[in-house]
Amino acid sequence: MANSHRAIFFTILLLLAVAAAATASSAGFSPLSPYYYSKICPKALPAIRRVVEAAVSGERRMGASLLRLHFHDCFVQGCDGSILLDATPTIDSEKTALPNNNSARGFEVIDMIKAEVDKACGGKPVVSCADILAVAARDSVVARGGSRWEVQLGRRDSTSASRTTANNDIPSPFMDLPALKSSFQKQGLNERDLVALSGGHTIGFSQCQFFRNRIFNETADNIDAEFARERRASCFAGSGDANLGSLDGSPTRFDASYFKNLVEKKGLLHSDQALFAGGSTDSVVKGYAGSNNGRSFWFDFASSMVKMGNIKPLTGNSGQIRVNCRGHTIGFSQCQFFRNRIFNETEANIDAEFARERRASCFAGSGDANLGSLDGSPARFDGSYFKNLVEKKGLLHSDQALFAGGSTDSVVKGYGSNNGRSFWFDFASSMVKMGNIKPLTGNRGQIRVNCRKVNA
Repeated sequence: MANSHRAIFFTILLLLAVAAAATASSAGFSPLSPYYYSKICPKALPAIRRVVEAAVSGERRMGASLLRLHFHDCFVQGCDGSILLDATPTIDSEKTALPNNNSARGFEVIDMIKAEVDKACGGKPVVSCADILAVAARDSVVARGGSRWEVQLGRRDSTSASRTTANNDIPSPFMDLPALKSSFQKQGLNERDLVALSGGHTIGFSQCQFFRNRIFNETADNIDAEFARERRASCFAGSGDANLGSLDGSPTRFDASYFKNLVEKKGLLHSDQALFAGGSTDSVVKGYAGSNNGRSFWFDFASSMVKMGNIKPLTGNSGQIRVNCRGHTIGFSQCQFFRNRIFNETEANIDAEFARERRASCFAGSGDANLGSLDGSPARFDGSYFKNLVEKKGLLHSDQALFAGGSTDSVVKGYGSNNGRSFWFDFASSMVKMGNIKPLTGNRGQIRVNCRKVNA
C-alpha cells in the first residue's frame, strides 16, 4: 500500500511538471517556476509547510479556509495577494466584499507564515504574500490527505485591492451551471477546471445563510429529501445564519466523496449540485465519483490549481514584496499575552467565533511568539478598536476590560462612533498629558551619547 501511494504521488508530480510546461508553452513564456526560491531562500517552503501543518491540525476548518483564500485571491485581479490587504484611505479592501465579509478566514495564519518565512530568509521580505497563499493552499490539501503538486512561484504582491471586482467576479454559492461556466471562463478556466476546483469543497464547512434556500425550497428532483431534513436540524428557516454545515460527509479529509454526494443529490450548496443536474458537467462528476479512490480527481484538481495559480501574476518589476501581508507593520500582540483569554474566558466576555479564529494560530500549549492583530484594521488609525470592544472582540484581557460593564463603557461607545473623531482629539490630548509625566529638565539627568547607555 505504501509503495502504491508513493508511485501515485511521483506520477502526479511528473505529469504535472509536463502539464505546467505545456501550459506555459501554449500561453507564452511564464516567468513562474517551482524553483524560484531554491537559491535565494531554500528554507522558505519548509517554513510555510510547518506553520500550515500546525494550523490545520489545530483547527478543523483551517485547511479549507487557506485553500479558499487562494481561490478568492486569484479570481480578483489575478493571484496577487490583494485579498489580504486591510482597508485604508487608499485601499478598498476585498475583505468586506460580500463573498468574503464574515466568511473569509485564516488571515492570522498567513501573518504567522509571513513572520516565519521572513525569519527563515534572513530577516528580509523575500517571499511574496501571493506565493505564500499558493503554497499554503497546496500544503493544506496535503495536510488533509490530498496529493502534492509543484507550485509555480515568483509572484509579486499588488499595491491595490478591489471590493467591486470581488463582488462581481468571485462565484456565488447560488449560481446555476451557465453562470458558473461563465465565471470560470472569464478567468481562462474550462468546464473540467470548474468541476475539479469545485472539488475543493471536499473539505470544509459553509454557513447556513448560503444553503438555507436549497434545503427549504428546492424540490426532491434536485435534493435528497432525507439530506435536506438532516440539514434543517441545525439551519433554521428564520435564524442561524452562521450555523455551519459540512460541505461533504468527510469535511476534514481530502477525497472524492464530494462528487459521490452530488450523484446522490446531496450537494450542500446550490452551486455544488448545479454540477450534477442534467447538464454538460454530469459526466465529469460521475467520472470523479467512480474513479479508483479519487486518483483522477486528484490529478485534475492539482493540474487546475496550477492553472488557476497562473491567472495574471505580477512578476518582474510589477507590484512589490510586502513587508506585511496586510499592508502594514504595526498592531500585533504575541499569543502568550492573549492565550488565556481565547481559551478560558466565557462568551459573556468574548465573542465565540472571534476566539475560535484566534485559536487557529495561538495554540493551547505552544506558539508563544505567534502574532495576532490587535484590531481588524491595524493599518489604519481609527475607531475600530473600540467597535471591536463593543462586539467583545478585544484581543487582550486588558483591552476588553474597558468594555465589560464598568465605568469606562460609555467612553468606549463614544469613541466607536462618529468615525473616531472624538477619539483622535482625546488621544492627542492624552499623549501630550502623558508626555509631561515627571520630565527631567534643567541640570537634572544628562543628554546621552548613546540612547542605550548611561554616559560614562
